[in-house]
This record gives sequence, structure tokens and C-alpha cells, in this order.
Amino acid sequence: MPARQEPTVTELGGLLWRYAQEAHRLQAAVGERLDLHVTDIACLATLRTDPGLTAGELAERLAITSGAVTRMTDRLAERGYVRRTVDPADRRRVLLEVTGTAVSEVGPVYQSVLAGLADSAAGCTEEQLRFLAAFLRDRITACVEETRRLRHRAEADAQRSRVIATSTP
Repeated sequence: MPARQEPTVTELGGLLWRYAQEAHRLQAAVGERLDLHVTDIACLATLRTDPGLTAGELAERLAITSGAVTRMTDRLAERGYVRRTVDPADRRRVLLEVTGTAVSEVGPVYQSVLAGLADSAAGCTEEQLRFLAAFLRDRITACVEETRRLRHRAEADAQRSRVIATSTP
């Protein structure tokens, strides 16, 4: 029997990229089924895992404008999927949260995905699951940091371009 070949970092990167693509396609299919845009599904998923974000924080997470978040949350609130609440710690802040209606109407569409995840996890040891969770948390953190770095660099480049444009005779 040939020795098992370990995946390379390049292969792992490719698999993570492929998973991200397929997860996005899944969100799009769920959106189509529920007559929602893929960004609406991403919003609901984000608020489900991180309840109590402000519109600005949600815009940052989804990489969309604050105006787009306002329109999206208006649509989702109209359907009864998102609720705006005043932050009890700072009454000037409005927090967004997913409603029970969203959980009961959107959640069942993901049942087969969650069942498949449970089946896959059942074949792993606790140690393997802890490693996988730590690996994914690390990769999420790395993506967040790289996104911030790239955006900061783009903002700095744009600022330099504006300075050059205004100082050129």
C-alpha cells in the first residue's frame, strides 16, 4: 500500500478557497429559495452568529456601504427577519438582531447542511475537532487582518493620489 501523501499548503489554500466559493453558492441558492438576495442571507448569518452589531459594523463585516446596509435591513425588517433595538448602554446606538421569524423560516433550509456537518464531526476525535476549530479561527483572524491591511493601503494610496492631484499645477 502506498504511503499517504500529506496535502501541501498550496492544496490546503485551494481547498479553503473552494470551500468559500461553495459556501457562497449555497448562500445564493438559499436566497433564491427564499426570494432573498445573497447579501441578505449573509446579513442574517452574520447577525445570527454575532447579534447586536450596529449598521456600520455590519457594513464593515459584509464589505458593503452603510447605505446598502440601511436598504437591506429595511427589507429584512419589513419581512420580520431583522429587528432594530436601542443599545441599553448607549441610547444613541441602534443594534441589529435576527428575529425568531427569520430563524424559523430560514433555519430549516440549512437542516441538511447541519446534519452533514454533524455526520462529518461524528467521525472525528475531540482532539481533531479542537484542532479544526482552532485552525479555522486562526484562518478567519488572518483574513480579517489581511482585509484591514489591504483596505488601509488602498485608503493611503487614494489619499496620496488626491494630494498629488491637488498639488499638480
